[in-house]
Amino acid sequence: MTIRQTSFAGIKQKGFSLMELMIVVAIIGILTAIALPSYKDYTRRARAAEATSQLASWSSRMEHYYLDNRNYGPGACGIAAPASTYYAFNCATTSAGQGFTLTATAQIESEGTYTASEGGQKQTTLFKGSSVSKSCWLIKGNEC
Repeated sequence: MTIRQTSFAGIKQKGFSLMELMIVVAIIGILTAIALPSYKDYTRRARAAEATSQLASWSSRMEHYYLDNRNYGPGACGIAAPASTYYAFNCATTSAGQGFTLTATAQIESEGTYTASEGGQKQTTLFKGSSVSKSCWLIKGNEC
């Protein structure tokens, strides 16, 4: 009676080992941990830039309305608020319609609140990383 021994030395294995897969998963996790905060900050800045751009455009249209009507709107703004997914836009006029304040409030709390008023006055009243109001629109950092 002969005993046969089989050897796997001549057979090539295909695929990845569990250790190789775990190393790849760890590398992907590290890259995600590094990239995700930067990506979130980038999207926050892009949304803020969109909001301030819409405020500037709205303010300009309000000034044109004033030139045509000699007021910014009786009781309510003469120009409708822009639509946005990430910011809520509001307008308030003075009692005589000779002044206005436009406000863009972020739907996500930490993204900022921006205002514009007649004469080109700008202000940031809430912004991530800044604890005080600034008389400009902050997009990145806490300096104008």
